Amino acid sequence: VTVCAKVQSAYVTKGEKKTTYLNFGKPYPNNTFTVVIFEKDLPNFSYAPAQHLKDKEVCITGKVIMYKGKPEIIAREEKQIQ
Repeated sequence: VTVCAKVQSAYVTKGEKKTTYLNFGKPYPNNTFTVVIFEKDLPNFSYAPAQHLKDKEVCITGKVIMYKGKPEIIAREEKQIQ
């Protein structure tokens, strides 16, 4: 599936494993859709997704899964995001 929308907010967790969240629809916690990028996949990106994609219109392609009642796609490589 391909989902296109503006990245309303972006967040990188502060813990030991840094996870990037790109939120669509509205800023977190009222977001309607999330793109998740795990730290182990960040080397597959030529840019820092949270800084580079915030406030931009993007399309993400991947498998939609439900997490805590909200849809998300896990991005493992840069080519998934246009």
